[in-house]
Amino acid sequence: MSDPTKFLKTSSQRLSRIITQPFVTAGRKIKQKTNINNVTTKVMGDVRKGWQKLMKGKPASWKDYVAIGDYYVAKKVIIIAVILILVLPILYLKFLQPMLVANFFTKTMYINEPLALAYTGKVELLTARNDALIFKGRLEDGRINGQGTLYDYVGNLVYRGEFKMEMYEGAGESYYPNGQVQYKGSYKSNQYEGDGYLYREDGVLLYEGSFRQGQYSGLGKEYYANGRMRYIGEFA
Repeated sequence: MSDPTKFLKTSSQRLSRIITQPFVTAGRKIKQKTNINNVTTKVMGDVRKGWQKLMKGKPASWKDYVAIGDYYVAKKVIIIAVILILVLPILYLKFLQPMLVANFFTKTMYINEPLALAYTGKVELLTARNDALIFKGRLEDGRINGQGTLYDYVGNLVYRGEFKMEMYEGAGESYYPNGQVQYKGSYKSNQYEGDGYLYREDGVLLYEGSFRQGQYSGLGKEYYANGRMRYIGEFA
């Protein structure tokens, strides 16, 4: 009570929470009930139970058949056909469509948008600032993994090759801003690792051989700017 303004502010916040809490709770329940995953799970469970009941035993009398033209069709078969007609679209939306999109289509989205943070499949990632293409390749649960191509913010090619958790990992090539290859070979955690070729910005070969943690290490060959051999042997 020593600070009336603070007291009124605290009281209003508590009153606001009391008033809005029922609506928040109701909204959360509605969202949970209408969630496609929950709905699909419930429908598939009901279908499974119904299917098991239908498959028990054969039709016992003529009452279990329906006349269609010159033929008699078991009611069980009609029910199964109706269930399949209802369930197939759900199966397509839940399983088949995401699989087709992820493996055969490339989805365009912005970096760090909610969909991208958990997406699996081929993507083109754009910058929200100017819609520039920054990455083309594959995401696994929102992380860059597998083969891909990375660009800078003005469209210059930066790297093409394999990624692991957003880092260069495996075989790949990095490039200078002028488009010349800078390095071609093996990477590990964004560094040259293993066998590779390092070039000058004018395209002249600088070094070929073994690397470790981004440095010459092991057997290799180093060249002058004119292309003549400078040294061949072991590096450390």
